[in-house]
Formats: sequence, structure tokens, C-alpha cells
Amino acid sequence: MEIELLEGDQADQLRVYCYLYLLEKMKEECFTDDRDLCKSEYGRTSQERV
Repeated sequence: MEIELLEGDQADQLRVYCYLYLLEKMKEECFTDDRDLCKSEYGRTSQERV
């Protein structure tokens, strides 16, 4: 098995794709989960809880 390390632009692009994927999954969770992650304490940041 060969592992290739990504650097520079490739790593940045992969990071953006992962972030967008997670953001899309979070949006799906807001509408399909029993907990409303968009409006409840689960979806808030620690700053919003203060």
C-alpha cells in the first residue's frame, strides 16, 4: 500500500471539499434528525451558549 502526502494547493482543495461535505451532511441532519440541529443547543457554538 502506498501513501501519498498532499501539500500546498492539493491539501487546501481537499480540506475545502471535506468541509463542504460535512456542511452538507449537517444540513441534512437538521431536517432528518429528531433533534433540530439548526435551532437547538446541539447546533450552537460555545460562544452562542454564553
